[in-house]
Amino acid sequence: MRYMGLGDDSEPNNEFVTIVLDTRFSNGNTLDISGFKLKNDAGETFTFPAGFSIAAAQNVRVHTGPGSNSRSDLYWNRTSGVWKNSGDCAYLMRASGSVLYRVYWGNSRCNGFFGAASAYSTEQLACGEPESDR
Repeated sequence: MRYMGLGDDSEPNNEFVTIVLDTRFSNGNTLDISGFKLKNDAGETFTFPAGFSIAAAQNVRVHTGPGSNSRSDLYWNRTSGVWKNSGDCAYLMRASGSVLYRVYWGNSRCNGFFGAASAYSTEQLACGEPESDR
């Protein structure tokens, strides 16, 4: 995840999140992520388009700014950055709202999921395992 892009207030595509399918946590080599969401601590949300799948060994970048979607690059179409440089939490969520993965940095508390973070940290939840069942 690149959350502190140079001049991201005026060039939001300097921020992006890279999504990679980890086949250890999926039931195959592709996963339909239609309707999945990428969200920050402030609740700003990107929704993956209908019919969008990710394959093993395929990187998909979600850029904060404007652009034309492709199989490897999606665009949130925001006019300024959404990831706070001082600290934030990125959540990858199923359409149902269950959290699959989260990454945080700086002074983020991930809306109560973690204590204060002093460094970049990640937590991956097994694909399909609702957070409340952990």
